[in-house]
Amino acid sequence: MTSVRSGTRRISRGVTRKPTIMVRRVCEYARFHRQIADLIRRDRDAGLITTADPERAAVDLVAHAEGLAYYVLIGVVGVEAARVRVLAAVATLY
Repeated sequence: MTSVRSGTRRISRGVTRKPTIMVRRVCEYARFHRQIADLIRRDRDAGLITTADPERAAVDLVAHAEGLAYYVLIGVVGVEAARVRVLAAVATLY
């Protein structure tokens, strides 16, 4: 739990510390998911796609892209194959 006043974060056994990189990363992912969900919602509202849950679709797309990016880094999948798969995942929404 983060204290708004002090800017510290309570961790196990009552120890507190300033927000970490992990906390900032979680906030950035939440912001990114909202941005992607807003784009999906906009296209849904325009009648371009029929997804019922833009937030879920956003998390799914980001997770898919992140997983493939990791696989590219460790050499399981090539860059072009990963790109094609991410585009295919986006295309399934439309």
